[in-house]
This record gives sequence, structure tokens and C-alpha cells, in this order.
Amino acid sequence: ALLAEVSADRSLIEAFNEEVMRFDTVAQTIQRRVRIDGVELGGKALKQGDAVYAMLGAANRDGAEFRNPDSFDMH
Repeated sequence: ALLAEVSADRSLIEAFNEEVMRFDTVAQTIQRRVRIDGVELGGKALKQGDAVYAMLGAANRDGAEFRNPDSFDMH
């Protein structure tokens, strides 16, 4: 059904691609190191060299950001 819808209306390609990346992101996590001392993130003090992990896959299923986060909806 999605293929038929996108084929009939090519303007939906961008929305389809965005939803694919949100729903099943390629990068589930990324790791970064704190570059400067004295940074605060989410109320926690971080120092230079601390590891920070961003859980992208989980963020893309945040009910506060997405209506029906566990459903694929390109609209």
C-alpha cells in the first residue's frame, strides 16, 4: 500500500524517507567524549573526557515527540 501511495504521489518520497529513518534508524547509538570541563547535561555534571552515549533509536520512539511512536506513519 505504501509503495502504491508513494508511486502515485512522488511528493511523498521525502516524508517517506524521513519516517524510515525515524522508525528504523541506521545508527542506534553514538558515543561522544566531552571536550571541555564543566559541562552539564540533564542535570549531571560532566568533565572533560567523560563518555556520553546518545540512544538515537530510543529517542525516535519518544511519545512526547511523536504521536504513535511505534507506528510507521509518513503523514
